[in-house]
Amino acid sequence: MQKKLIAVAVAGIVSGTAFAQSNVTVYGRLDYGYDARKGADGKLAATQDKTKGEVRDGIRGGSRIGFKGSEDLGNGTKAIFELEYGVATDQPANINTATPNVPGTSAFWVNRHSYIGLTGNWGTFVGGRLDGIRYNLMLAAEQLGGGVGNFTSMTGQYDRVDNAFAYISPNFNGFTFTYAHSFNTSGTEGSVLAKNNMGGGNKGDDVLNSFMLKYANGPVVLWADYETTTQKGFKNGDLKTYVLAGTYDFGMVKIGGLYDSLKIDACGNLVNVSATCNLAGTAYDRRNWAISAVVPYGKWAFKALYGQVNNKIGVDTDAKKYGFAIDYDLSKRTKLYADWGKVDNDKNAAFGIQASPNSNAYYGNKGIDFGIAHNF
Repeated sequence: MQKKLIAVAVAGIVSGTAFAQSNVTVYGRLDYGYDARKGADGKLAATQDKTKGEVRDGIRGGSRIGFKGSEDLGNGTKAIFELEYGVATDQPANINTATPNVPGTSAFWVNRHSYIGLTGNWGTFVGGRLDGIRYNLMLAAEQLGGGVGNFTSMTGQYDRVDNAFAYISPNFNGFTFTYAHSFNTSGTEGSVLAKNNMGGGNKGDDVLNSFMLKYANGPVVLWADYETTTQKGFKNGDLKTYVLAGTYDFGMVKIGGLYDSLKIDACGNLVNVSATCNLAGTAYDRRNWAISAVVPYGKWAFKALYGQVNNKIGVDTDAKKYGFAIDYDLSKRTKLYADWGKVDNDKNAAFGIQASPNSNAYYGNKGIDFGIAHNF
């Protein structure tokens, strides 16, 4: 099973404490546009050297509908919940099937995240299918917000994990701390080896532990995130990753930066090892970094990004990513956007342009997109 390279937390959960007793809020997003990708570079397959264009849903962020609310339990404590489902504006919906993202047969009403928990002066505790802090942290620091120019897709992201709980501390002079744990990051516990007819009970479960410290004060936001994932019952293949990131808003320009390290000492015992490691039995060691800038101008926002993937295993396997984006706010809730992105691979690297930040599918080494998004 592919290692999940994320930490788990619940960005935005604390906002649930502001809800009135027994209040339920309906919210969502619709995002629709066009993208085109092409080109071959480095070790990208020659078949990628063709233009692919498509109108599609969720270029800057997946379309969704959600329900959130709380109940006042007294003494400053509230029960909170949230259910968020991904929807598609351009494909048939069939909520009775279990295979996602296959047009005509898939479930386009899928659980993005869901949780139930308690919040109070002591902090917030929730359990369920939870958003990944590493994924959202990197998107916040790179600032492009999705599209073909994003850098987050270069780093092997998974945006959510299953079977999880998280604790988020109160705010202490700008600092908040999050601890999160997943008993198996994808699928039910005990399902990893069972689906390969290998039995083993909980053997093979991908267990995650995550620690994140955030500081936010005025124009500055800083993050430090450390996580480990361990495949239960196996000696090798533990993953260790950390992210250091931040943004600073000068008013006329907002600067962002991130540094990301992912290491696996040995991969020989992992299930489906090739999904995470270069070759069975080899180590995995990548250092990723990016810088970004956003310049607001009235209803416009101009964004730029440069990032690198430095692979410590292999020769000539590094890559660079360039990204540009333009936003135009039609209102507080509706915007037009356009993005451009380009990957420069070393001769043995094979990075491409992903359709979205949490996608493993790529096509070509350069692309453009444009679309419209509305939040409600």
